[in-house]
Amino acid sequence: PQRQWWPAATVQSFVAGFFVRSLDPPVGIEVLRMWALVAASVLPAVVHLAAPDAKPAPAQPTPIVNEHLVARLTEARWTMMIGDSIVLEQFLELSDQLRPTCSDPLRAKLKTSEVMDPMAYFFFGVHEYSLVCKRDGSCSFEDLGCLHFQLPGNCPSTEPANCMMTQRQQRSCDFADWKRLADTILKDDQVLFAVTYHWTPTTISRDSPDLNLGGKDVGAGSPDVARFRQFMDYAQPGAVVHNNCLHSHPAAVNEAGDKYADRLTLWLTIVKNNVELFQESGFRGAFVFQGCPRLDCGHAQAPSDCEQHEKQLSVVNYAAAKLMAAKGIQYMDLVSTMDPKVRLPDHLHPCQIRPCGWDASMQSYVADAALGFKNATDSYLKRKADYDSERTHLQEVTKGLQIWVGSEDGRKRLAGHAQRLATEVDDTYAHLVSSKARLDRLAKSLPVAYANDHGVCPSLVSQAIQDAKKFAPGAAAGKPKRATLLETKKHRAAYQDFCAKPTNTSGTCKLWRDAFGNIRRPPPLPGL
Repeated sequence: PQRQWWPAATVQSFVAGFFVRSLDPPVGIEVLRMWALVAASVLPAVVHLAAPDAKPAPAQPTPIVNEHLVARLTEARWTMMIGDSIVLEQFLELSDQLRPTCSDPLRAKLKTSEVMDPMAYFFFGVHEYSLVCKRDGSCSFEDLGCLHFQLPGNCPSTEPANCMMTQRQQRSCDFADWKRLADTILKDDQVLFAVTYHWTPTTISRDSPDLNLGGKDVGAGSPDVARFRQFMDYAQPGAVVHNNCLHSHPAAVNEAGDKYADRLTLWLTIVKNNVELFQESGFRGAFVFQGCPRLDCGHAQAPSDCEQHEKQLSVVNYAAAKLMAAKGIQYMDLVSTMDPKVRLPDHLHPCQIRPCGWDASMQSYVADAALGFKNATDSYLKRKADYDSERTHLQEVTKGLQIWVGSEDGRKRLAGHAQRLATEVDDTYAHLVSSKARLDRLAKSLPVAYANDHGVCPSLVSQAIQDAKKFAPGAAAGKPKRATLLETKKHRAAYQDFCAKPTNTSGTCKLWRDAFGNIRRPPPLPGL
């Protein structure tokens, strides 16, 4: 789809470029595209990342990014983005602009997981990636495959469900992982710059205290902090972008006075300890803390609650800005830079660029799979038409036999013809069954098209919101409910497999059901 570009606003020396495009006119959603990285200013012109004489791969779209942004990324050499899915979306948007080539192992992984169920991958995948661009203009995109700063199973009560189920299955990165990543970026003279993303929604390298129960952040006293220090002693990035918002403040808090103040103070302690981990490790690069985003309460299930949530987030942002000023850290005001025309399909998040959705090889794979499914469908429909025709002919011949009044020889010839037709009908039916089985197999593994670059949106989340409102208590009765994700065969099987593990308690499985049981499937798309 055509993109429409707006110049980005400059806040201190931190640039946030927000790109808005209308993806799904029937749904009526304008989708936010944004990236946020350290830069001094935004120039009006955009240039190709590669040098003028460098030519991209024939099938890979040419990357187009801001010239000054590339200069700042080059100056930092290694920019590390640490945070939640908002920062992940910014990182993936930048990747979509740079058009890196995805590694073969990552392609193979995505072909067996993400392309078949983008939403499940969004919830259950390990989202840690590296984007490395070299002096010849080429860029590569790798899956890091482990958690560098997030502890598996780090789930305070503010987390709804998904981290409890997924991150226990995930691996913490060790020193060898960090050394390999750092050496790839810093010891190769051909590397122009690199940007890495690391999933860390609340606390860095330690368990999160429970904000709802008045927990205590142990900060540097956590034994897991030693691994962080080991990482930083070996190698450090040149710039860091960090946030901590919607996993600590996922909804409006029904507290006031001292209780709310205590909760906010505990959160500020968490943020301060995150920042001080870098400062105490001798980090001297650019550090930017990004505030909470603006909400789109028009898409919220409960607009009044959303408005209260937004008011509380403004207090959170004000407190964070004061803390960052006291710590000498740049603060990025995300609310003031977001275009007010932008609508967020789930009222919290922009739409997600899917990992490697820009990669020509992945696009071809998905397109070829869709073509293969179409061809298999056409073949099945043709065989079914042949079967229906042959069966009708056989019925006519059989009926002719029953009312035959001619010679005995003629009756025998007609009977022989009927027998041959019956054999042909049996053979065609056998091929039809085989063709249908193949079609069913293809349908189960059919990749989701990269149309509109949607991962969990726009249409899927939009429909989920519409259904949630439609089927909420008190809504008009008499309309049948669509099956939830949990009620579909694939997700029910995944749920059963997960809960069959002895390490998973029944309470955990209930959380899984609560988390995914209320997400409605969109209506079937027209056509195939």
